[in-house]
Amino acid sequence: MTSQRDSLISIASHIVRGDYDRTIALLTEYLTTLRAEVVKRMGEESTMKVAPSLEDPFEVRFAISSMTASPVTFDSPNSQKEGCQGRIPIFGQPLVVRCDLGVTVPPETLSFVAMYNLALAYQLKYSHEEIRDISNLRKAADLYKCSQEVVLNQSVELSAIHLFTLLTNLASAQEAMWGKEEGRLCLGHALPIYMLMVHSGDEKELPQAIRRFLRSVLPLLLPDPEIASAA
Repeated sequence: MTSQRDSLISIASHIVRGDYDRTIALLTEYLTTLRAEVVKRMGEESTMKVAPSLEDPFEVRFAISSMTASPVTFDSPNSQKEGCQGRIPIFGQPLVVRCDLGVTVPPETLSFVAMYNLALAYQLKYSHEEIRDISNLRKAADLYKCSQEVVLNQSVELSAIHLFTLLTNLASAQEAMWGKEEGRLCLGHALPIYMLMVHSGDEKELPQAIRRFLRSVLPLLLPDPEIASAA
């Protein structure tokens, strides 16, 4: 699956350049091809079981080493009617798989990265549209959920920061579609992951820009002042 991994890295560059329509077309084709290859391999190796390595010889990373200085945010489509403005920023960097030449990357990992990047492309496309199409945001949310299911059901090994970005981006989409309470509820699932990173000391290893981003998200989990006063 080395060629598939290289193709995924190449496609990620289109997200970085802001060519979201091209990214969506390429990733949709990529997932179709990958699915066909997996089905074929399952038929050929139906009796074979490969034990996972104790140390994966590949790594899922952000395509760019640091986050953008100003994370993407956008208003809810009902913001004028509801007075609700999207406050949860988006992690705008796509994911890529890095490994040495000749290393075989499991298709489950490639599927996760492709679905995550496809979700991100739909979400960023929505955020940059002059006339926003809510269907792009719905597609993004559905794909984030599908990529989350791949992680849970296929035992894809990911770092805490990647799980956090997935849940944060999903929360951002939920907030933009349904309002701040839905976004806060989804974001609440990301808090234990961040606290685990802080407790284990992994948070100190994150780039400074990402640490600032995470800290900017945490206040959004707190109840509104009027709610806290009423309690």
